[in-house]
Amino acid sequence: MILKLQGGFRAHHVKTMAPSATNNYEEFYPAAFPKEVPTIQLAKISVAKLLDGDEKEAETLFHVCSHEGFFYLDLTTESRGKKFSSEADELHHVAKEVFETVSIDEKLAFKTNDATGHLDTG
Repeated sequence: MILKLQGGFRAHHVKTMAPSATNNYEEFYPAAFPKEVPTIQLAKISVAKLLDGDEKEAETLFHVCSHEGFFYLDLTTESRGKKFSSEADELHHVAKEVFETVSIDEKLAFKTNDATGHLDTG
């Protein structure tokens, strides 16, 4: 894989890992969520229903955004949603591998752009 960095390309060998077919997220969150931490129920909004023009789902989304502000977006029942989710899983694997394999010297070569907060080598 080639990592594109500001100012050019830097070659770096990173193997991509396919996300598990069962969407087992234990590898992303290896520790159980603490039971003593309060939680709330979140609405689940279907991207498939929204794309199909379902007015009830759109009303639910509007209400949740206007009041609670947080919701789960169900990407599992629509092909573009599944693709997006799969690509996000793959990106997580690549980022984890880069974090674990890139030397500290190469990581320290990046500086924060004060205007955007992004890292760059410029």
